[in-house]
Amino acid sequence: MKIQQLLRLAAVFVTVSVPAISGHAFEGAVGNGGTAVVCRDRAGKIESAELLDLYEARVFRGVEIYRAGAGQKADYLKRAVARLSFSELLQADTWNYVTEIEGRSRDVKSRYLYKPEAIREVLPKLAQPGCGFEVVINYLADYDVRVNRAVLDALPAVDQAALGVHEALFRMARERAHVRNSLLVRPIVAALFATHAEASELAKLAAKPLAEVVQNVSLYAGAGAAMRIYFDVGFGIGGPDHFQASSAECKIFVYEPASEKRQELGKWFFGTWMSFPPALWNFTVAKDTASALDGKTLALECKVSGEVHADLDFRQNGRRVPGGHFRRAVNPWNFGEVQNTKYRITVLPGEPPKGRAGN
Repeated sequence: MKIQQLLRLAAVFVTVSVPAISGHAFEGAVGNGGTAVVCRDRAGKIESAELLDLYEARVFRGVEIYRAGAGQKADYLKRAVARLSFSELLQADTWNYVTEIEGRSRDVKSRYLYKPEAIREVLPKLAQPGCGFEVVINYLADYDVRVNRAVLDALPAVDQAALGVHEALFRMARERAHVRNSLLVRPIVAALFATHAEASELAKLAAKPLAEVVQNVSLYAGAGAAMRIYFDVGFGIGGPDHFQASSAECKIFVYEPASEKRQELGKWFFGTWMSFPPALWNFTVAKDTASALDGKTLALECKVSGEVHADLDFRQNGRRVPGGHFRRAVNPWNFGEVQNTKYRITVLPGEPPKGRAGN
């Protein structure tokens, strides 16, 4: 089966069923986690389990899943992530995310966390007696990863490896494209674990949910422009008593239109041992007029440690421009030591609006 058929995902799910959502399930809380098709006998004992990503690819699209080899989870994982070689950044981020999520995982026995109502997903119809959708892992609001050990252990090694990749890619998709279900991620996972896959088709599948997000910002030619970055530090679950020394070494770059060529405009360092947060970095990107920025892209790149987060404003004449406020431009939950956010600039004629800008 050609990987191109994975692009027909929308057609496959014209008839889908959306399970009831628990009143306590909201984004970042109960409901974000992997799902499996689990078959049980009359006594409730698990007879088989298969990750949803692989099940629906195999059953609905005829994709052959690779289950040969040494049969070790690490081997399947290595083989799958190697297929992301079309993007070194995506490949590195996937490894980082898999490692981070595994580090946050812990076994928790709970009927509430793993009940069918906790699944916040778009699911295919399942007409298989004795089988149903069950939660494998679940996130809570603090991104503590709760593991349904009985179901996880019932998954074959390739499915366990695919679960790790699913969680990594789904996390990236939520952060980068703000998706609310894994519908676009599951065919990528299936392709990575298929017997045959083409890099060009994988790149197409990954483009929408995983491509780097570039925000659009409108400035005005009649004034200069500045970026104001407001740094703060989270205390984590333990509050101020669990304060962690944190730092951010940031640079601002400008990219030429339709080019990877860039120039460093400025840099700044924030460290909690230098001054207690919050802290502000005001940086002028255009002195008298923003016209020279038209069509270019500005990037904030920060090397962070600890729980630094930052909001960013674009300002003209001392006021925030409409649509120029970005929360969590630096976010401690974005995995990876270096964070890069980009803003494509369009310059409009005239003066910036007067008064307080809205967003």
